[in-house]
Amino acid sequence: EVDIGTFSDEEIDMDAWYIALTWILTGEDKALENRIKPENPFDLEKGGWGAFELAFRVASLDIDENIFDIGVASSATNSNQVTTFTGGVNWYLTRNFRISPNVVIENFDDDVDFGGGRTEDSAFGFLCRFQIDF
Repeated sequence: EVDIGTFSDEEIDMDAWYIALTWILTGEDKALENRIKPENPFDLEKGGWGAFELAFRVASLDIDENIFDIGVASSATNSNQVTTFTGGVNWYLTRNFRISPNVVIENFDDDVDFGGGRTEDSAFGFLCRFQIDF
């Protein structure tokens, strides 16, 4: 429910889903809810490069067009549907240190106003995560 005033709320339906796939290139096991332990941790002297994993995800979000009718968002500057494609590599240098660069492509059902008069029906980005587990 969305609070649109003192005495009324409006219900907005949303549907979303995603699917994610990974493949460990270096052969290590990947147990659910557990981190990958590289067979050859990163060590320049010993020639270890860690473990590498390819990752791909597709996600989709569809928000009821009613969101525009109640004044919460403007259909002139927003889209109510987006599909996102993400691909990247997880590099596990050691069992507790990971670097994850990703490319993200978002496709919107309608043009989105990015400001300065620029409208697009898609967006492209790059994300990189550095993670240390304890």
